[in-house]
Amino acid sequence: MEKEIERQRKEANPADPERVNHRKAQAEKLTEPLKSIQATCKSRMEGYAQLLEKQRSEEQEKLKQAASLLDMPAPLLAPQKSVKGSGALIYTAYERRFEVEELHKVPDIYWIIDEPKLKKHIDLGYEEIPGVRIWTETVQKVRAR
Repeated sequence: MEKEIERQRKEANPADPERVNHRKAQAEKLTEPLKSIQATCKSRMEGYAQLLEKQRSEEQEKLKQAASLLDMPAPLLAPQKSVKGSGALIYTAYERRFEVEELHKVPDIYWIIDEPKLKKHIDLGYEEIPGVRIWTETVQKVRAR
């Protein structure tokens, strides 16, 4: 919508600098509410993503406690891949990253460092792989139309 407003502003503007500045000010007035709404949506989506992550970690902790009572390994919850609003163009995604820290501790199934296999297991929720440091990065993504 901002691009369309800008395009129409440029079409309607003659070479007269005074009129150009006036039209530019009008375009700024029209786009300011849109920018405010986008910022509000972005902050609310980030808050919602944090809430979902908190709920997921609390649920994972409950599962660990229940499993420890039964002397079983805790089941893994799949991590939240992304949070998207209905029709929203801005969303937050969590990307799991890894780096081999101590090669001699890495299990045999990963000995030839198979990044797709490591990525798959990390995406399935493995929190620890010996010799590999795993972390989550929050990335803001914008999808332009």
